[in-house]
Amino acid sequence: MNSGPAGTRAIRVLIMDDNAEFADFVCEVARYNDFNATAISNPRQFEERCAAFRPEIVVLDIQMPGVDGLQLAQWLGDYMHAKQHDVSLVILSGRGEEAIQLCKSVAAISGIKDVQTLTKPVEFATLSKVLLSMAKEIEI
Repeated sequence: MNSGPAGTRAIRVLIMDDNAEFADFVCEVARYNDFNATAISNPRQFEERCAAFRPEIVVLDIQMPGVDGLQLAQWLGDYMHAKQHDVSLVILSGRGEEAIQLCKSVAAISGIKDVQTLTKPVEFATLSKVLLSMAKEIEI
């Protein structure tokens, strides 16, 4: 098995951002920190990828064409609750604080206990810090 933060197995991180270049950047940050990370840029693949990959951390953009990140956050909480699988969520958006806080509330109501928010653009070090702090909270 891969080594992850604190010498444990690699924590699975799923990145969902319609901007493929930005999704790849977030994936690189996660992999640099020894996470098992995968990125997708088509929001219509989100549910299927979550079910197959069973991420422990999801990094989610909330402004995407054709799909609202609020709906994905709600689905994520409902799905993971039904599967009895805890997930942490990082909401990343350039949309503004009000939209980010609304998405955070929706995720919390749906059962996601650990929700962090970041505004785009985000620096490598800031994203690393958030991911590593979430990893410490995940029981392995």
